[in-house]
Amino acid sequence: MDIVIFLKKLNARYQEYRSRGEMKHCVDSAPAPSTTEDPNAERGPLGECAPHNGEYVQFLTHFKDCTVFYMCNWGTPIEMQCPSGLHVNSNLNVCDWPWDAGCAAGQ
Repeated sequence: MDIVIFLKKLNARYQEYRSRGEMKHCVDSAPAPSTTEDPNAERGPLGECAPHNGEYVQFLTHFKDCTVFYMCNWGTPIEMQCPSGLHVNSNLNVCDWPWDAGCAAGQ
């Protein structure tokens, strides 16, 4: 399944559960893990995930790899990979052709 289609379906499912009030039990059920980033780390997301999910899925880019991105889930960044040959387009939150993605990371 194409990553863009997967993420759209995931967001739609989240919105469906959220509109029915089925996500309320998750808000304070556990403390959010620390997302403090080590400035000397070679890998990892740029930025931090919000502690709670919002109306839309939050995405973060990778420190230096244009093919890797992170989908935030209740404060935890989940590493994901673009399909072969594509780069992260952080303006559109999709995997895109490298010449359209505008990724400035080290790859």
